[in-house]
Amino acid sequence: MRKYLTVIALLFISTGMMAQSHEKGTISFQANYDLGVHRTVYIRKFNGIQLGEDKSAAVTSILSVHAQYNLGRIFSAGFNYNGGAYLEDPDNAEAAGNSYRAFLFDLRLYVANKDRFNWFLSPRIGFSGLEINRRSGLVLETSKFRSNPFGLYTGFNWYPIAMFGINMQLGYMGHNFKMRSFAVNGNEINLNNFDNRLAVSGIHLQLGLSFKF
Repeated sequence: MRKYLTVIALLFISTGMMAQSHEKGTISFQANYDLGVHRTVYIRKFNGIQLGEDKSAAVTSILSVHAQYNLGRIFSAGFNYNGGAYLEDPDNAEAAGNSYRAFLFDLRLYVANKDRFNWFLSPRIGFSGLEINRRSGLVLETSKFRSNPFGLYTGFNWYPIAMFGINMQLGYMGHNFKMRSFAVNGNEINLNNFDNRLAVSGIHLQLGLSFKF
């Protein structure tokens, strides 16, 4: 009798050890607040000649929404949308409402995948847009940029309840923004001979809620 009880106990233990929070076919979502701190380098060129270079810093305050589908026990794929504010301290002007948007493809490799906890590594690529508005007196300048960013993140999901939990993510994201349009008081300026680029690279910390089914 004791042997049977021992076998049953071992089966329960092994089943618990093999249980995973994300399995093949799992659909999961995360809704996060994202705080980013960035180094920026702005380079202006006209007909290939560099006119100037400005180095500074910026902070982003973003809402980030993720969706993932597990293709296997250790691998999932999905996308995330990021949108929010790009905060800077411009020289000789006033910031007048900057905004950042990104749509990223998100692959995840699960280094650990336990019953209520998983830890993953995640490369990300996609498309992003940045709008910078600066006001000097009655003059409003609007610059719009586009980029194909690349990021590398690590993070975890913890589910104290079967389908509901929290997540935290830490990562690096780099952009090489190219200016696509420039307007003064709504009047577009011709950029045909200009090549203006804004390199933005920094660290992101995300914290939010996780859902799965």
